[in-house]
Amino acid sequence: MKKYLLKFEKFFFLFRKYNVDFAIHGDTAIYLWGVRKKIRYVDIVIDFDEENIERFVRLMRNMGMKIKGDIRYKFLADFLKKRNHYEDDFIVFYHRRIFPWRIKLWLKDNVRNYSVVEKRLGDIKVPVISLEDLVNFKSRKLSLKEIQDIHFMKNILSDILEKVS
Repeated sequence: MKKYLLKFEKFFFLFRKYNVDFAIHGDTAIYLWGVRKKIRYVDIVIDFDEENIERFVRLMRNMGMKIKGDIRYKFLADFLKKRNHYEDDFIVFYHRRIFPWRIKLWLKDNVRNYSVVEKRLGDIKVPVISLEDLVNFKSRKLSLKEIQDIHFMKNILSDILEKVS
């Protein structure tokens, strides 16, 4: 495991300390399952019950994380409670000095909707979305155009490999 992933260890330790019910999602979860990917965002899902929202907001505020967009911490808990009324699929948190990645909180998904597996990250275990649920999530997000593009790219790659052989 790359050294930079160990920076996640402290971050996710704080999630445990604040008793936030969450799971790692997206590319970070795929990476933890053993698929080498470039990580630009740390994707997470949380339980959107009222107490967990309050703990999550308190954690982000105490860490000094900034919110991308027009939402202030003063209104964040209410925003998260009413998240289904908004078009956005996620909200992004960032802090350039202490954490090099942006945190992407998925608004339309609840951790309760997924199977979660504990994976070791340094000295701690972190909850990660199951591989089957990740595949299902990724396939839901693909449009017909993206599927056609992937098929087209596979054909091109196959042709290139035949010429090289």
